[in-house]
Amino acid sequence: VASILCVPMETDDTVDNCNNPEKERFFDTNAAKVLSSIHLSSQLGDSLAMTQFRISALMAGDLTKAVSRFCAQTTHNSQVLAGLTDAMFGRVVEFSKLPGWASFPQERNEEFARGLQRLGKIKDALENSEVILLVDAEYTSINPTLRLLALCLMTVCNKQSTKVFYTYQAYLKITRDNLQQDLEYASANKFGFGVKLVRGAYLVPERQSARHLGYEDPVNESFELTSSSYHSCLDLLLKHVALKQPLPVRVMVASHNEDTMRYTMSRMTALDIPRDSCSVFFGQLYGMADHVSFTLGHLGYRVYKSIPYGPVMETLPYLARRAQENKAILINARRERKLVAKALKDRLTLKA
Repeated sequence: VASILCVPMETDDTVDNCNNPEKERFFDTNAAKVLSSIHLSSQLGDSLAMTQFRISALMAGDLTKAVSRFCAQTTHNSQVLAGLTDAMFGRVVEFSKLPGWASFPQERNEEFARGLQRLGKIKDALENSEVILLVDAEYTSINPTLRLLALCLMTVCNKQSTKVFYTYQAYLKITRDNLQQDLEYASANKFGFGVKLVRGAYLVPERQSARHLGYEDPVNESFELTSSSYHSCLDLLLKHVALKQPLPVRVMVASHNEDTMRYTMSRMTALDIPRDSCSVFFGQLYGMADHVSFTLGHLGYRVYKSIPYGPVMETLPYLARRAQENKAILINARRERKLVAKALKDRLTLKA
């Protein structure tokens, strides 16, 4: 069982002067944390080391929301992707002149460019290492921007191997279609496609926002529909993994659900995907579903635990946020406690 290093980073959702030097230093500090995490991951000795981060920690929340309002229509526009990539490299780009981007707020051009330049530094660090980078998805109000920028990273970082993964949230009704479209775009443009597949952690605030603002609830109506979506996405991805393409599709099966683990194992067997495949990984949060993680590892699958690290005062807010977001996971806590108690009892009995 290997580690996914997760450096705790909070976002800045305040709305104030877009050229606030203090805010820019905040985002620069977050970018430096990501670079440090990539370097540390490369030193751990794992052949497939991983780290994860949030693009939303590199630029203002209201800016990612503003861009998300129109960029979803240009997710696969090669001119847009090329323009954003140019900005990552430090070239001057007027974003409002990109196709479909006439609504971009021109007064925030430099601010957005600085955020993209931070991504450019992360791109440079990835090119000099073999670390796999997992990019988080978050709320539907900013996901179009996060998805687009993750695809930009993939186009430049995944030419030789699949290093950048984006997170797809199966609890959203639109996820299966988005996944299919992105997969086809990656194949057509000859770059490796990486996916971290999750059920999703923002169910309550997403539904509250939909009710408050009066738009259709973006979340599946039930856990069963979400599981069906998850398995449908997984089927699509594993079929592509089985093709063994030169630039492989890679997937992190990020779930604590035992039924999903069994389903994945059965599909891998049916598709003749080896247990130790370098294209299929399993992931759980550190301290959660350990009985699942270590059983999978014992069976020969590639398993990872997401481990937050850093100063206590920076890590505690992150852990509090994750606990709030992942209340659904805690449903299984009682069962896990029983399993731990049984294991302890068995060991004490053996010693006696």
